[in-house]
Amino acid sequence: MPLSQSMLKAVGSKKDQQHLHTRELAVLLAQTAWGETVIQPALVKLRGMFDQAAIKRMIDSQLLDEERHERLYWKAIRELDVDFPQEEMPLYYRQLQALVESADSPLKLIASLHVCLESFAMGAFEYRRSACSDPRILAMDLEVELDEIRHLNFAPIMAECLHDEPTKSSRSELFQVVREVHQMFLHDNIVEQIQKRAQVNFMVHAESLQTYREACDRIWLQQFKQFLRVAM
Repeated sequence: MPLSQSMLKAVGSKKDQQHLHTRELAVLLAQTAWGETVIQPALVKLRGMFDQAAIKRMIDSQLLDEERHERLYWKAIRELDVDFPQEEMPLYYRQLQALVESADSPLKLIASLHVCLESFAMGAFEYRRSACSDPRILAMDLEVELDEIRHLNFAPIMAECLHDEPTKSSRSELFQVVREVHQMFLHDNIVEQIQKRAQVNFMVHAESLQTYREACDRIWLQQFKQFLRVAM
């Protein structure tokens, strides 16, 4: 059984529960895969905001990682759910794309990408460690997580390079950007996605959903505090 902990209260036969858990795991992995999709054009935009060759190389290395991660996760998703609708990106990610497109400074872009999106990815890894019992998925998550830890460390380095930039954002502006992204995350419809994909309407397992939210929130807050110390 790929999941030892579900966001929905599974009922029915063992076969029904297996079906739910497999489809749920595919949805959970898709959250990470879509994040990798969204972050790539955002990184390209961020790269164009820097003149320093060293920072451009840093972003280039992250782009290569994110492209590889995207391929890994969609391959794993298709093995679980062969006809998973990759094109049906949830509202949260579409809103994040719009926010990235409107970002007018590198600090705002770093705040939305590295502080929020990467932190939420780390929270998803933490949740799956407690909820997933598939060793192949856990090994893949660990490999990708090591890359993401390195990416999180890029944010303060890039922010430090922007101290004298005329595009430097105020503290209140950065708070506003992060609040916007966080509100998008809070309105993410992951349970509805699972119910739709599994073609069931099971009751929500509130404790599991809360565990998922808390893991993402805790890492996001830690990263934002570190980012503010350097950026301001």
